[in-house]
Amino acid sequence: MARDLVIKDGLTATFMRDGQFVETIDGTPVAVVDGIAALGSMIMLRGRLPEDEMKEMARKLQRRLPGNSPKLTYVLDMKIDRIPARPIIKMMRSDHARAFLETGKLRLGSIAHFRQYEHPEIGDRSEGETIMFGIGNRGTIVRQVIGGLNEWILCCFAGDAAPVVIEKFGYDAAIRIKDPEAFGMAISETLGGLECHFARCVYSDGRVLVGLTNEDIPEEGDNRDIILGTDFADMLGPARAFLKPERYSHQKEFRFTWATETGVTGYHDIVSPEAASYCELVTL
Repeated sequence: MARDLVIKDGLTATFMRDGQFVETIDGTPVAVVDGIAALGSMIMLRGRLPEDEMKEMARKLQRRLPGNSPKLTYVLDMKIDRIPARPIIKMMRSDHARAFLETGKLRLGSIAHFRQYEHPEIGDRSEGETIMFGIGNRGTIVRQVIGGLNEWILCCFAGDAAPVVIEKFGYDAAIRIKDPEAFGMAISETLGGLECHFARCVYSDGRVLVGLTNEDIPEEGDNRDIILGTDFADMLGPARAFLKPERYSHQKEFRFTWATETGVTGYHDIVSPEAASYCELVTL
């Protein structure tokens, strides 16, 4: 059985589910993984894929063994920019906690920073990696990405301060963010008005995200930059930033992100007394 495939820049091809495939498209070599073809890591399929086909495609793209398909996470099920009922805790060293409450000094991280950080709780070499199924008006876009490379990030904890978890991170103190929305906006102002998003992270084996595309999929041959934009990883909105591997689920992470217009690396120290005014020291 064959399925019509529309690939980047309006190119077309056909792949066979039994693994047979043409060797090139317009003279460009095509990567084939167990019968799925991709050019530039982007695939566009005619029609909306059923859930079982999305799981099977994700399994093949991740080179998993048969019968070991990853779980799908739906954007509509994620609570982006919603104030949580549980307290939001930022774990810190005691000297950093005091400095923040007194002066507003706070350190933000980046995807690149966390991908190379060696600490088993803080670092994550797969940070930002996602397989996305974007359902649009003319079909389904599939893309493997490392997204969020333009975002500053603050990682917190959703729930009451847990000494056992705090110790795992190597910290000895914590602050409570009393008003997450006002806190995020205060940091946005410090960063020059950058857009802020926040949510409790969803933990899912495989990090596969399904949602509606931000923009209509243009006709074949039209300018596909309409949906590609400058960062294809944003085609499903900010939800991608809040999807984490299941092995980190004990962290109960609540995350803030601030998107810049350019890539960022390392960390960024800011001073925001206003953000500090929405916080208080937690007694452990």
